[in-house]
Amino acid sequence: MISRLERSKKIEKEIKKENRLEKKELRKKRNKKLLSFLLGITLIFFIYSCFIEPNFIIVNEKVILNNNIKEDLHGIKIVHFSDLHYGSSINSKNIKKVITKINELKPDIVVFTGDLLDLRYTEKYTKKEIDVLTNALKDINASLGKYSIIGNHDYNYNELSNIYYNSNFNLLVNKNDIIYGKEGSTIGIYGFDNITYGSPNIEGLKDNSFNSSNLKIVLLHETDYIDYFINDYNIDVILGGHSHNGQVKIPFVRPIFLPDGAKKYYAPYYKINNTDIYISNGLGESIFNIRFNNIPSINFYRINKA
Repeated sequence: MISRLERSKKIEKEIKKENRLEKKELRKKRNKKLLSFLLGITLIFFIYSCFIEPNFIIVNEKVILNNNIKEDLHGIKIVHFSDLHYGSSINSKNIKKVITKINELKPDIVVFTGDLLDLRYTEKYTKKEIDVLTNALKDINASLGKYSIIGNHDYNYNELSNIYYNSNFNLLVNKNDIIYGKEGSTIGIYGFDNITYGSPNIEGLKDNSFNSSNLKIVLLHETDYIDYFINDYNIDVILGGHSHNGQVKIPFVRPIFLPDGAKKYYAPYYKINNTDIYISNGLGESIFNIRFNNIPSINFYRINKA
């Protein structure tokens, strides 16, 4: 016969076993819920980053103060956009939305800082696609001029110079252009050749007409090149692209996607000496068509007399 004590121990053992099984089942349920939650968050992140955020466009407005301009250039408006990556990101269906947004700002000057086209677009651009892009850029209204430079994705495309020429953009490759105000104030705009595949010429910054300008603006695609000239020339404003400001920005973490040429200078704004540096986060995407916490944007600057 089983004693009362043995029976009690046996019952206690069975109860403990049942409790362990219940806890095990409970952990399984909790882990399953946690996994479902994480998968749901991942799916939401994927859908938002791939299909929602990249389709937004916002305008970042800034005021640039300058002591040298006269009243004739006070309040002048500059639109800065960059990195369309046409064909892979921005396409013939949504390019008009970009142009409409720019024209709503009624800019005096428009600048584009490279990567109009895209090396990932392995298919040859069709005549229709080129015509749509050219006509869209032509529709941009700017009373004092439209300017562009070459990005690393723009090389090996014979269409590029024709696109800019036919859309009334002044393509600056190691050269400058001077904009004159009614009272004699001048804005000098200098555009560097692409750093990756081209031959940027710092000596062009010594040009007398550029150096004597009341407001000196430099257009540059790969912004890490800034260190080669920033301390030797008196530049008021540098406008750049290429980095997309990191494209995917997780709070408190260094951006994941930083291309060569934008490892050091990739954020929206820097101030070095007396130079204001604005880097566009672009309208398209590179590497992967994904964005997070970094909505595509157009920069809008008002130049005011200090």
